[in-house]
Amino acid sequence: MMLLLALLQATAAPVPANADEDIVVIARKLNSWRGKIATTPLGTRCTTKVSTGDREIDQVGCTAMERCWPDILPRMKAAHAKGVAKDERARLEAEATAAFTACAKPQRATLIEALRARRAAARAGGQGA
Repeated sequence: MMLLLALLQATAAPVPANADEDIVVIARKLNSWRGKIATTPLGTRCTTKVSTGDREIDQVGCTAMERCWPDILPRMKAAHAKGVAKDERARLEAEATAAFTACAKPQRATLIEALRARRAAARAGGQGA
């Protein structure tokens, strides 16, 4: 059985008003990223569907999804279990999606900051050479 959660804007990270310019740029690009995560008998995989054009930023989106998915998967399986009524399935999916978003947003913020720091360090290292 394959379970899939496509996240469009659900995990879009808000851009803080006083954020470092690099963080703003990364977050804005990431807001255009689209991906999906799927679990099959072969495992779980995140796939970028709409790229930002920056592989590292795309990876931020997938990493956030991959970190949060293990906690959400049982909820999605319950929503799609045999015999679950359509309205109950919709309710359970909405709850799982909300929980996924609540997990993914802070993950993305942490990953954006880490990417910003790596890039700043790389620029600083390149200036002395």
